[in-house]
Amino acid sequence: AEGAIVATPFVKPVHKSLFALPDLRLGSWIGKLHLFPPKGDASTSANYGFFADAGIYKGLRLGIMFSIDNFIIESDKPDFFKNQVPHHPDPDFKFVSLTSKNINIVQYGLSLKYEFENTQRWRPYIALTSLIAKIDPVNVRFKFKNHEDEDEDEKFIDQKIKDGTNSFQGVNFSAGIVYRISNRWSAFADANYFKNLNNNIPPIFDNIGIKLTPRHYAYLK
Repeated sequence: AEGAIVATPFVKPVHKSLFALPDLRLGSWIGKLHLFPPKGDASTSANYGFFADAGIYKGLRLGIMFSIDNFIIESDKPDFFKNQVPHHPDPDFKFVSLTSKNINIVQYGLSLKYEFENTQRWRPYIALTSLIAKIDPVNVRFKFKNHEDEDEDEKFIDQKIKDGTNSFQGVNFSAGIVYRISNRWSAFADANYFKNLNNNIPPIFDNIGIKLTPRHYAYLK
């Protein structure tokens, strides 16, 4: 009608924050890591750690990580540990094998990861990680047998291969796939190749590994 007043809806002003949170993820994992070292075998117990990463450009993410590995080395090669020669008990005794005690390694890493867009649940990725390692003292038992007298008992020598150390370790290349179970949980499967760049760390070697881990996420965004 003429003279009617039309009410103008009130629009609440939107205040833009001066500081926008990045696409930040915090998380933890526990899983199994099996290594394939040259000249020997390695068994590992649980591999676990914590991580944080942030999206920096589309699927590219920059992150930090902390992990703990422990494993045992077995080998029939006396030169398995670089520049470490076992002490022979007697000229008549021949080296048979070596077995390490549990080797504990704490790793700190800086990673760059690219996650490919695929489906809502499946997402392949590749990553490059630079690692610093803190390693406990490494103790190894060497087994010898008398090759002149087969009836003589075997002999064992315990030898410290390396004192504890904390230094740059090398780089790790990995490729894998992640399956999103829920908003908070994902399952990872990846294959990795580690390149040792520090020959002063005897228990660390170039190796290929396979890792299966469930991971829990906390999103800060």
